[in-house]
Parts: sequence; C-alpha cells; structure tokens
Amino acid sequence: MSDFRPCKSNHAIEQAVVGVRISKIAPDDVYKRACEQADVLAVSNNLPGKMQLDPMALFMGRQVISPGYAPMQMGTPGMLYQRVAPNGTVVEEITLERSAITYRTHKYNRWDDVVRKIQDVLIPLANTLCGGDLSSVSVVELRCIDRFMLHGDDVPSLSNVIRSDSPYISSNLLDKKEMLHQHIGWFESTDQNRRTLLNINIDSVNDSSEKRNIIILQVISEQGKDGHVLHEDGTSLEEALLNKFHHLHERDKEILSSLLTDEKQSSINLNQ
Repeated sequence: MSDFRPCKSNHAIEQAVVGVRISKIAPDDVYKRACEQADVLAVSNNLPGKMQLDPMALFMGRQVISPGYAPMQMGTPGMLYQRVAPNGTVVEEITLERSAITYRTHKYNRWDDVVRKIQDVLIPLANTLCGGDLSSVSVVELRCIDRFMLHGDDVPSLSNVIRSDSPYISSNLLDKKEMLHQHIGWFESTDQNRRTLLNINIDSVNDSSEKRNIIILQVISEQGKDGHVLHEDGTSLEEALLNKFHHLHERDKEILSSLLTDEKQSSINLNQ
C-alpha cells in the first residue's frame, strides 16, 4: 500500500534555518569586526567556503529572515560561509549581513545541534552587530522544511499526511491526490510592540524522479517595534536569544501536532 514517509529515518526535516535581525545597519567598523569574527568562527565550525554576496542577491533570494516592522534595507552586502559535500550539495552555511545573521543546515539531525550553532556562531555575531544592545534585536526567526516522500506507485490523498481536523488546511483539499499548493499566514499579537508572524506552506509536488512529495514549510518569526522583542529585565543577550529560539521551536512542534496525523507525528518522533 502506498504511503508518504519522512525523508529521514527519525524525522522529516530537510532544512532548518535560524536567524536574528538587528534594527539598525552596522557601520563599517562594526561590520568589519563581524566579518573578521565570522572568518574565525567559520574555520572552527568547518565552513571553508567563503564568498561575498552583493546587495541584489540578498534582496532577491539569499535573505531568509523577515524584515519585521522596518523596511528592508538595500545596499548592504553580505558574506556567505559554507560547507559543501563532495556531490556539490550544501551541508550548512552562515550568512552575515550588516543587519542580520542566519544559520542554515541541510543536514538536520537533532535540535540540540542547532542550539549549539546558535550559541557558538549566531549569538557571538549578533552580539557584535548590535554592540550587545539587546533592545536593537528586532526579529528572531525559525524556518523548517519537512518533506514526506512517496513509497509505492499510487499517490495517496493529502489526508495520508494531514489530519482531518487540522485548522491549517482547507478541508476540501484533504481528499486531493493531484499536485497542489496552500499558503496560510497570520499574526499573533503579544502587545502593541510585539507580534509573531506564522506562515505554513503545504505543497504536493513531484520531485526530479516524478515521485510525489509532500513538503511543509513552517516560518515562525517573532518581531518587535522599537526594540521591544527581547527587552527582558535581567537577561543577557545570550539568555534572551536562547529563550526565544526555545519558544519558537516549541511553537513549531505545537503547529505540527495540529497539522500531521498521529501516525506521521509518531514517524518523526515529534513528541520525544
């Protein structure tokens, strides 16, 4: 019997991204220090590939962290540090901009591994960019792409992966076996100065071998106005960012528990 199964043996995460956006553009001297620091961190984290990204590349495709309340800034180049596998696929990478730092992995294993990158790479560079000013951090974001791959010849309906009572899917799509795309997004307000943007994309598409895949993109972006996102009395930048990413990770698990069938949740060890 045909079935959609997670792309990995113990989870379905094909790609995970964490990032921090700063509300101000770093001046030349600060950005230079951040680049020098990133050079060292890239070596210690086995990211030998290095290239400069021009502003248009960041604007059109490389940028992954939402701008939040502030408009996106043009004319701010970035540096990219990568580790590439022998077959040419990117394993993991760091993108450093004048107002953002992003870590992306294409070889996700456990959340604890991402937390170590947050501690070892993301937080030190964010601290340099913002000068240790917690109130200047305007966006903290988590993105995950989960992939379920078809095993068998006949394509099951979307209900093979998505639960029938999920609030994140149009009920008329659950019986569909054709290729499809659904996008939903909404804001959850904390107060007048903070909000969380949530996006869920569900795609049923064929891969390069014409096999059907179910791909689920989740974006959870905590955004603030006038520096209120991480303004927590008595917390350091490191503690505040770790708390925020922990919260985003738990919120993502809540979303998946309301989206995936019980069988698929078990197959990706969602609650372990």
